Amino acid sequence: VAKHDGTWRMVVDYKKLNNITIKDNHPLPNMEQTIQVLGNGYQFFSKFDMKSGFWQIPIDEEDRHKTAFITPEGLYEWNVLAQGLKNSPPSFQRVMADIL
Repeated sequence: VAKHDGTWRMVVDYKKLNNITIKDNHPLPNMEQTIQVLGNGYQFFSKFDMKSGFWQIPIDEEDRHKTAFITPEGLYEWNVLAQGLKNSPPSFQRVMADIL
């Protein structure tokens, strides 16, 4: 798929895989609750800007074959979380919650 800057983004249609994937219901953080927990007693604020965040989270080796796709150059499978996989966002959020 062409991006606005003229470069290309590879996409894979994971509809069939997502339809049979058990949904990970890990919740996204509620910012109001997070701010209340922090209160006014904290002196510093920090933030992350993780470049290609999904690509920092490995997929279990025994599950990688499920992400396989074919191109004219060969058969490939993801070793890390990919865009379009149903559980990539909650899996990423779980790792971030554990780190923070």
